[in-house]
Amino acid sequence: RKTSKACRCPRVSGTARRGFTYKLDNQLTILKIAILYNQVPLVNHEVKVKSTIVAVVIVVAVLLAALLPRKSVHAELVIKVAPSVVWNELMDGSSYGDWNPIFTRVDGLFEEGAKMALSMTTSDGGSTDIEVVVREMIPNEKLHQAAGIPGVLTANHQWLIEESTQGTRVTQHEEYRGVGVLIYDPAYVQDLYQQALENLKKRLEGEAR
Repeated sequence: RKTSKACRCPRVSGTARRGFTYKLDNQLTILKIAILYNQVPLVNHEVKVKSTIVAVVIVVAVLLAALLPRKSVHAELVIKVAPSVVWNELMDGSSYGDWNPIFTRVDGLFEEGAKMALSMTTSDGGSTDIEVVVREMIPNEKLHQAAGIPGVLTANHQWLIEESTQGTRVTQHEEYRGVGVLIYDPAYVQDLYQQALENLKKRLEGEAR
């Protein structure tokens, strides 16, 4: 008859068990820290990638804007009145039909950020309604208005008023941008801008006499 042998496994004291548990907890803590540490570069990498994409988009947009076709028209004339007289006439939208052959009707407020409705003469002698936004106003110096669809066709028009030895130099300058420039011919606009200045000169100098 065989008798069973007693297990000779070493006994683990309470102190040893506590030491083992402490080491295990430390190892788990180190493991957690390592996981978190490895995640930080990943998050930073994602942020860098997103920032890079945004930067590339901005650069591409700027390059495309710079490469878009553009044209401009320019007309100027010296009027023998003070700059304030010219400015006051430009601020009177109800009088445009009397001297301006291209913008025959102007509705709205002359103030920065305001939208205005204009009736504009077309190249065939007809008329079309457009909406412009007042971008900048400097009394007795500058009126900047803009219209159009970015990328397609935009127009930035400026009235520039500058005091000169002979009175006031009045300038109309307009710049066009967008793919629509390829098929748009603003030559007639320049002619009408010059005619508007000549009409304005006769009107203001005649009133000054």
